[in-house]
Amino acid sequence: MVQFVWFDRSAVGAGGTGRLLVVLHPFVADAASWHVLLPDLAEAWARARCGVPVLPRAGTSVRAWAHALENEARRPDRAAEATAWREVLAAPDTVLGSRRPDPALDLTATVRTVGVRVPAAVGETVLTTVPAAFRCPVEDVLLTALALALAHWRRGRGDAQTSALIRLEGRGRSRRAVPGADPTRTVGRFAASFPVRLEVGGIDLDEALAGGPSAGRALKTVKEQLRAVPDEGIGYGLLRHLNPGTAAELAARPEPQIGFGYLRRFGADDMPVGLRGLGWLPASDDEPTPTPTPTPTRDGRLPVRSALEIGARATEGGDGPELAASFGFPAGVLSEAEVSELAGLWVTALTGLARHARRPGAGGLTPSDAPLVRVAQSEIEEWEARHGRLAEVWPVSPAQSAVLRPAGPVGSRSGPRPVQFVIPVEGRVDPVRMRAAGRALPARHRQLGAGFGTAATGEPVRLVPEDVRLPWRYLDLAGADEAVRETETGRLLAAERAAGFDPLAPPLLRLALIGLGERARLVFTAHPVLFDDRSAAVLTRDLVRLYHVGGDASLLAPAPGYGDYQAGPGRGEATGVPLPAVPLPAALPAETEAGTWGETWGETWGETGTGRVEVEVTAGEARALSRRAAELRITPETLIEGAWAILLARLGAGREAAFGVRVHGRPDALPGAHEMVGLFARTVPVRVSYTPGDTVGRLLRALDGRAGHGPGATGRHTGRTTPFDSLVVHEPWPDAPDGPFGATASAGITLTGIRPVAGSPYPLTLRVAGPGTRFTLEFRSDRHERSAVEGLAASFARVLRQVGADPAMPVDAVGVYAPPRERAAAV
Repeated sequence: MVQFVWFDRSAVGAGGTGRLLVVLHPFVADAASWHVLLPDLAEAWARARCGVPVLPRAGTSVRAWAHALENEARRPDRAAEATAWREVLAAPDTVLGSRRPDPALDLTATVRTVGVRVPAAVGETVLTTVPAAFRCPVEDVLLTALALALAHWRRGRGDAQTSALIRLEGRGRSRRAVPGADPTRTVGRFAASFPVRLEVGGIDLDEALAGGPSAGRALKTVKEQLRAVPDEGIGYGLLRHLNPGTAAELAARPEPQIGFGYLRRFGADDMPVGLRGLGWLPASDDEPTPTPTPTPTRDGRLPVRSALEIGARATEGGDGPELAASFGFPAGVLSEAEVSELAGLWVTALTGLARHARRPGAGGLTPSDAPLVRVAQSEIEEWEARHGRLAEVWPVSPAQSAVLRPAGPVGSRSGPRPVQFVIPVEGRVDPVRMRAAGRALPARHRQLGAGFGTAATGEPVRLVPEDVRLPWRYLDLAGADEAVRETETGRLLAAERAAGFDPLAPPLLRLALIGLGERARLVFTAHPVLFDDRSAAVLTRDLVRLYHVGGDASLLAPAPGYGDYQAGPGRGEATGVPLPAVPLPAALPAETEAGTWGETWGETWGETGTGRVEVEVTAGEARALSRRAAELRITPETLIEGAWAILLARLGAGREAAFGVRVHGRPDALPGAHEMVGLFARTVPVRVSYTPGDTVGRLLRALDGRAGHGPGATGRHTGRTTPFDSLVVHEPWPDAPDGPFGATASAGITLTGIRPVAGSPYPLTLRVAGPGTRFTLEFRSDRHERSAVEGLAASFARVLRQVGADPAMPVDAVGVYAPPRERAAAV
């Protein structure tokens, strides 16, 4: 079944590298196996040279796979697939030549071959540009050309049939066929044959072959027909050979008259990066050495399977990729002239597809590129006419839907208030370089370029254009005095917020840079549907990285996309256990005893009616809180939320409190979730109650163990517009050397944090930066007086100190109001 022959040139004084001849029987390897075998040979050689000639174990064995397929063939859902295969084979299929193949007459010894080579420029475009433009593999392009050529060939013979019934050979390694199996790294005969019917009726054949718009429509049509084949066609062979209930019926159906296969030769780029440069690649075609080929030596007495067998292959030539094909046919069925004409039309059709793909605007998405959205091709083309080429189409995630829904119909600027962040920068910033970095962000995080629309089904959708240019504004205040700087900064921020966003008109993000000489301020203004607080930290880090590399996103490691979250387990849905309904909002007391604290950073730039008060907690006290949380085996976030609950309960009339917590909502099981940019965060309600005699430690442990609660949890609130009056937000950007802003020195600038400017819609928001390193109370001045919030900040600081000092203290003994001496000092 297998033979290896080593040609040692050095033994005969020829010099140079040796050659390995590999001969495999088709029973033990298919074309895809070469993509497993060659890297394994390279790795085995590398290991042998290191004295460890042992390879890691492969995935699912051929034996295990075969047994699993027997069971799969009898599964009811798989058996139900037979209806689709019957429909493919039932439609009329005009005789291709003078007659259908006769197994007694048409033997492999009678097969003749017509070979064609596609012009180099056309071949390179077909193998590269066309698949990239239409989001499809090369096979789809080759089959579209075949369907067009065959329909044109038949029309010239008075045959009006516009569908092509073709037998394809798939990889046969669909992991969906056998859940839990992994044959992707196994050498064996997995290839599975199955029929497809490609219909190009309604396509202007002449225009398509000439490279007009019909060429693109034909490719999109064929692509969708091929995507409709379930599980890469593996089910046909299972039902045709392994299911007793369907085998006889499918065997009685006529076989397709045309067989088609495409072999993509293993190239240097297919070798894993760590194994490149070791050799073990197929020898060049222009060298007199053996090369891998999928064509076995056939017994001339065997009957042919089809009237026409087409084998296309791509090879690496001296000037780039080359495309060629062989058309094999039994001499008694088709003539060489007929096949040569069809082969020539195939090349003409490929030339037309290549010509069309080079035109501006060619290509685009098809419905199969948006598998989670029910959408028609006409809708996609309408969206592309408005936004340009689309990179992605996704449903709106639950978190995004919650933001868009209150705004009314998509397309209105009367939606939620924009979010705005200001990032102080130390060091002289090059505005041209920063602009390039900012405009490269959508190439790295496509979510940033998203707009929103509505499908014909009424389902809201997220549309991501391929080419996005973020609006940019630069304000140079280097020569202005401090008062002018503050005034002009406030005006810019207010103008950016007032401009608003229309979800139908992306991008929904604007960037600005305020130059202050040896320092600067970066400004992000965005629609809140785009991303959350944690994403802002990721964005800021990547912006600095892009600034360092001059805005070339290709120099950074690829970033995980928000679509991975929507397409992953749960498809972006909330997975936490819904929390009990909060019966009544926990309102803040109407009056609190106040301390006096100074104006906070940037408050004069904020929205009208929004204020901020810092909670005075020293770095040492913050570290003590973290240590106490570790001793209690709870998170620092739980300790802070518990302290907030104690404060609200002690200021209220009863021993209970209710408030909201902003949770990040990123699934820990999803790889790269914490590096994604998007809207994950949700607000969940927290209700805390205690009884007389309960200690602080007991309350904290109960809060930590509550289902659906915590920074990584998700949940649902009671459905009321504002189920509570206060919100706790844990912001992910600590001002620490190892935080997202500590490693910016290589770029020549240093970011010192992120400050949200646009206020929270809640009457009172406790913002916690990092693991309890800075606390800020943000309030709406139409609901709370500054003096009252300052007093609340003093009380919360005191509660934090007591909680951190003595968790055995009864909750009822926790002091809230500042002692008179402290109050006098504050006043």
